Amino acid sequence: MKHAVRSLFALSVMALLLISLSACQDSTPAALNINDLRSDPGAFTGTLTVTGILGAYSQHDPQIFGIMDKSELQCTSPNCNKFYLPVRFAGPTPAYGDEVVITGSFMPGSSLFAATELKVIRNHNL
Repeated sequence: MKHAVRSLFALSVMALLLISLSACQDSTPAALNINDLRSDPGAFTGTLTVTGILGAYSQHDPQIFGIMDKSELQCTSPNCNKFYLPVRFAGPTPAYGDEVVITGSFMPGSSLFAATELKVIRNHNL
């Protein structure tokens, strides 16, 4: 009888631990890097989360800026072929060099990423 009670108690504790762990897990998918999108941005549909570093501003529209892959920080020569993903965001524009995580989707028929959420992680001195 004692053995059955101990087994039941052990199973109950394990079940509670599993439930606790599953409740604590973040169900948010990992953010894509800019280089993940570089070859074919049109292949990505639906809502995406992307991380990058603000490296350019549009001269024609203050709501559009370009973000580059974090790996581009390693390239310091003028011959770097950096890819900037154009992003439209209606909120406050982040600063040059800000590492951002953005959520949104590509505008239909375009490589322009329409961000609905933007979070600044940190600033890199570019």
